Amino acid sequence: MKKIFCMLLSLSIMSCSSTTIIKSSDKDAEIRVNGRLVGTGSVIHTDKKIAWFGKNTVELSKVGCAEKIYVFKRNEEVDYQALIFGIFLIVPLAWVMQYQAVHEYEYSCQKKAAN
Repeated sequence: MKKIFCMLLSLSIMSCSSTTIIKSSDKDAEIRVNGRLVGTGSVIHTDKKIAWFGKNTVELSKVGCAEKIYVFKRNEEVDYQALIFGIFLIVPLAWVMQYQAVHEYEYSCQKKAAN
């Protein structure tokens, strides 16, 4: 019984994270997630934010171009593994939702207005 409980607990902890791929239509555009530069063109984002409250801001930019900002939340798809383990352990229900597998964003360089 103890082994089963330990196995269920470890599997439920693994189900807490959610991963998505963030793609820009411009492969040279810098991608920032929540203010942090994570790469250009296409990046992988993983976190353990609680479902429905996990808000992420994606900023696409290039030198001399206006930035474009998008937002996505962790409420896009049901995580069935967390749902099943949540029935037994309750805690994983906080992570029952996850991100879509891929977020594709349109970005084209619009020159910044001169001040």
